[in-house]
Amino acid sequence: MSDTLLGAILAALAATSWATGAIFARIGMQHMGSTTGTFFSLITGFLLILVIALVLDYEAMFNVSVETISWFVLLAFIQFPLGRFLNFNGIKYAGVAPATAILGSTPVFSAILALIFLGEQITLMIGLGIVAVVIGLAMVLYRS
Repeated sequence: MSDTLLGAILAALAATSWATGAIFARIGMQHMGSTTGTFFSLITGFLLILVIALVLDYEAMFNVSVETISWFVLLAFIQFPLGRFLNFNGIKYAGVAPATAILGSTPVFSAILALIFLGEQITLMIGLGIVAVVIGLAMVLYRS
């Protein structure tokens, strides 16, 4: 299996995971607030991935550079608590379909940030993909 195919399969599984999580978040927030939901989601997710990481690659957990850990700590503060909290609130107020469609605009922001911070190029195909995402968002969010 090629790396590209494996990456596509893993991305599709991640998308399925996020979609399922959005449904469960919406159901759970019928009985608690998004702040509490975010807290419980983060704690249980942390414990689950800690066990998986220790079981699958115990030695790697202790062979990571301080610089790498620093980047992941920054990521942990931005993406997980803040991103999940905002996502859960979006699901709570807008509903699963519109909120997850907007979350699907990640490639637009990723491309712009990668251009600014990493010097990556926006190719014709990436540009067309960004346009497609924006058009798709407009279609999903348009209320007749």
